[in-house]
Amino acid sequence: MSLDKGALKAGIIAALTSAEPGEDSVDTIASIFANAIDAFVKSGTVKVDTIGGSCNYAGAHPPLHSEGKVE
Repeated sequence: MSLDKGALKAGIIAALTSAEPGEDSVDTIASIFANAIDAFVKSGTVKVDTIGGSCNYAGAHPPLHSEGKVE
């Protein structure tokens, strides 16, 4: 799974440079980090290959391949 590390790096930099000192700075940084990590995880594609299972297919069952985005 290929992930967008550049976007995560930009989000981390934004978190560390955008918060003003004060009571809410920790919450602000945490929110920006959480959003950056969420976007990072969703930037990948998940691939799943399975063999087996039961069906009514006559003959050898081909492997099942499924691919999609994390939501």
